[in-house]
Amino acid sequence: MAIMYLVPEFARVLENSPSELAFRRDFWRWLAQQEQSGPLAPLLGDMATIWKRLGHAPSRAEAQATLLRLADLRFAERAHAVLDRFEQVSGQRPELDIILLAGLGRPEGYSRFHEGSNTIFIGLDHPNCLGTAEHFEIVLSHELCHALRDPSPRVLADYGGSPTMSHDDFVARYSFGEHLVSESLAGAVSELCFPKRSAGMYSYHSEQELAWCRQHHATIVERLQRALRNGEHYQTFYSKDAIAFGAPECCDYYLGLHFGRYLLQQAPLKKLLYTPAKPLLADWFEPFCQQFCAARPPSPEAHAPGDAINLAVLPADVRPFYTELRRRLQEQPAEHKQQQTRLEERLWQEGLQYAGEPWDVYTFPIALGATGEAAVQWACQGIMEVVETVVERYRQDPEIRAFFALPPHLEEWALLEPGYRPYVGIGRFDCYWDTNRLRFLELNTNGTAAFVLNERLAAHAAELNPWYADYGLRPYPLRARLLASLLAAWHEARGEQTTPRRLAIVDFAGQSTASELQQLAAYFAENGLESAVVDPSELHFDGHVLSAAEQVIDLVYRRFTTDDVMARPAALAPLVAAYKAGSVVMVGGFCADIAHSKRLFAALSHERCRGQLSAAQCSLIDAHIPWTRVFRPQRTIYEGRLHDLRELALAARERFVLKPAEKQEGRGVLLGVEAAPEQWREEVDKRLGGDFVIQELVEPPLREIAVPCEEGYRREPLYLHLGAFMLAGRYAGGFVRCSRERVLSASSTEAALPFFGADGA
Repeated sequence: MAIMYLVPEFARVLENSPSELAFRRDFWRWLAQQEQSGPLAPLLGDMATIWKRLGHAPSRAEAQATLLRLADLRFAERAHAVLDRFEQVSGQRPELDIILLAGLGRPEGYSRFHEGSNTIFIGLDHPNCLGTAEHFEIVLSHELCHALRDPSPRVLADYGGSPTMSHDDFVARYSFGEHLVSESLAGAVSELCFPKRSAGMYSYHSEQELAWCRQHHATIVERLQRALRNGEHYQTFYSKDAIAFGAPECCDYYLGLHFGRYLLQQAPLKKLLYTPAKPLLADWFEPFCQQFCAARPPSPEAHAPGDAINLAVLPADVRPFYTELRRRLQEQPAEHKQQQTRLEERLWQEGLQYAGEPWDVYTFPIALGATGEAAVQWACQGIMEVVETVVERYRQDPEIRAFFALPPHLEEWALLEPGYRPYVGIGRFDCYWDTNRLRFLELNTNGTAAFVLNERLAAHAAELNPWYADYGLRPYPLRARLLASLLAAWHEARGEQTTPRRLAIVDFAGQSTASELQQLAAYFAENGLESAVVDPSELHFDGHVLSAAEQVIDLVYRRFTTDDVMARPAALAPLVAAYKAGSVVMVGGFCADIAHSKRLFAALSHERCRGQLSAAQCSLIDAHIPWTRVFRPQRTIYEGRLHDLRELALAARERFVLKPAEKQEGRGVLLGVEAAPEQWREEVDKRLGGDFVIQELVEPPLREIAVPCEEGYRREPLYLHLGAFMLAGRYAGGFVRCSRERVLSASSTEAALPFFGADGA
């Protein structure tokens, strides 16, 4: 075993370089020598960007400052003391090399396995090392624990490794389960070696980061349990927001510290260090998680019996609003019923209808708040970026096109250039928001409805309750944002100096959303863009100009659906010809039909697609997209294991949902949890191999709200459904409905609710 202290060697490079230019030259020369045969060669091979991503060598002043900060800290001597202490705690002294270096900020600590043994690298100038006394001791004892456990033949065999394998093979095989157990023990052992320090020192979190973790035990557990089931990459949680929006990086280390403490209560350390991860997790992870979740500090706001609002589930920044709302409901219950009547009358007078009937609405408001706004925006826009990547790959890769299996005419049209980006200019994610995390169900890109209803419903609710403005509640300006998005696509395709002569909102006559389309056309016209609602049969293309009723059309807002494109392609012939000829800009281009297909989520959650995405994108998908597969005979991976898809669907009925790949409005959706076993088996066999997907069930959040009744209101738990509008790839606002059913459909008891973001953001 050797402790190599490389700081003097780095200092000599500086001392022997009389000028700035000479130092930079000598620095790169020294680094090249290290890469070839020095002790840093393995580290540089694994983490080539440590210095190189800076693009330049440190300046002489930076190097001098680094060396000055490291002076007189006796790191080599302290390393020997840590080894002695670690041996006292564990009963063993690992045989390995410890390399202490000036890492120019990186790495903090790194234990590297290769062919049966570990080498530890410690960056002495890491901010944590220099900022906190004894951080060096804690990091080194943590890495020493890895150095004992990693080479164990039993531990290696647990995830398919062997003592003779290379570092690259080790990394490729290393399982998330082993990572979690190893980090848990390392955190707990570093605490045994140097007890009674801040918990954040052992899990590498600040006090602010610890505060987030302490308030989100259940969220952390749920996410890590899913990572274990799915066999996710061990580096999944090395980035911020990987658990949920606002989460610090390495929440697995936070939970791991507590799990390590729990394990030490169950068995001796010497046994735990060499016990494989699978039996440790099988025996003790579930009881630990129950204890861990029960230990979460109670919310400062508990709801009183009889209240219509449970403040405990709400983010802190919206609790004051709901506290005031609760007070008003209790003191003036009859006012709630009266407001309901006035709200319905206003919407009817304004002509807002669905299929010729009044919209079902409740006056109870849903306020997102700044915290929720930021979380929803982050998740929606992050997933939308991945969607754009998939659409681009579809347009380039025949294999991806075969996966989506669109009809030949639609595939041809989807490859046409729309003239603007993003490809999906207008859409709406259907999702669930539980005030903590967003779970997506599907993406509607064509026929996206309720822009007008949501804006006007919130506007009327705010007018009836002027006090809402005191809490920053204002409607989303959805119509203005939609118009701006349409014009932005036009200008990108045609140039900033041009102006569209006329916009056509194109949809087939007789749609349930006809009143919304007329209101949008009127709004666009009032704001300077001549507009009309046009049935495809009214369109005419003469080879140069698209027109309707002898009026030239050069901008189209498409509202007909993918179903329409599949079922009635001939009726779209004039529009398609104009689109092909470049005579019209159509927002809602045919390339958006790729993203409308529920096969999109099957692509996002499939291993084939994940190989083309970054670790951060995969983490985002894992946190927000339910496991989805095209429902055809195949063997596929679910929760880290290979299954026959039909047998999996039958064996785990209550965990899955069957959906048509292209339908909307909940048509043809079947939940296993609501189906009798015989019905489920019959539908599985009927739909297998057809145009369907199977998706893991995501339970919608239940929220107790105030529902109008004769006495004023009653408390009723209802499922909440969020539609997140996306314009030009950006979150633009939302549409909230509540129902007694898990799935919204033509027969469900849904009602729309006034929805507000952060100050109408």
